[in-house]
Amino acid sequence: MTEASKRETPRNGGGAESAAGMAERAKDQAAEAVTRVQDGFDEAVAKGSEELKRLSDNSTKFVRDNPGLAVAGAVGLGVLIGLAIRPRH
Repeated sequence: MTEASKRETPRNGGGAESAAGMAERAKDQAAEAVTRVQDGFDEAVAKGSEELKRLSDNSTKFVRDNPGLAVAGAVGLGVLIGLAIRPRH
């Protein structure tokens, strides 16, 4: 037997341990990836929620400051939607 062949790892037992180690590392990496995605999603939901709240507050303030303009805009939008969805003969 040569010196190089003595240094080679056995293919039957060592391979099983190596596969188990690789599987464990893959599982850990997948868990870390899922955690990163969840954190990113939670952050995006929080930012979206803050933006919706800000938009709602601004809209409410605009309607309170300009009630006539808000009603006119609503009527105009209603007319446009009505014209867009009416049947064409």
